[in-house]
Amino acid sequence: MTETARVTSELLWRATLIAAVIDAPLLVLVARGVSPDSFRELKWHLAAAASVVYAVLWGTFGSVYFWDAVYRAVFPA
Repeated sequence: MTETARVTSELLWRATLIAAVIDAPLLVLVARGVSPDSFRELKWHLAAAASVVYAVLWGTFGSVYFWDAVYRAVFPA
C-alpha cells in the first residue's frame, strides 16, 4: 500500500515562507513601477484579474488534480 502525503503544520509554514520569499520581490517591483494614482485607476481591473486567476487556479488544482485526495480526507468512506 502506498503512503499518501500528510499535511502538517511544518509543511504549511514552509509553504508560507516560500510564498513570502517569492512575493516580497514582486511587491517591491510593483511598488516601484506603479504610481498610487495608476493603482487607484486600475482598481476594478485588478479585482477582475485576481478573480480570474483565483478561479483558474482553484479550478485546475482544487477541482481537477486534488479532488479525490481532498474529499477522501474530508469525507472518508
